Amino acid sequence: MRDLLADSRLVELGLIERRTLHEQLAEFGPNGLPPAFVTDLVALEVWLGHQPPPLSWGDRC
Repeated sequence: MRDLLADSRLVELGLIERRTLHEQLAEFGPNGLPPAFVTDLVALEVWLGHQPPPLSWGDRC
C-alpha cells in the first residue's frame, strides 16, 4: 500500500498531507481507518495517475 501511495497525486496537488496519509494507513483495519476509505483512496490515486499533469499558471492562455 505504501509503495502504491509513495508518489501520491493527492499529496502532490496539496489536497492531503503525506504524514497524515501515512499515519492513517498505519491505523487501517478494525480499530482504525475503515476499508471503504482505503479502497476509495486507491481508486482515486489510480484514476489521478492516469490523468495528464495539471497545467501550471504559465501554461494557461
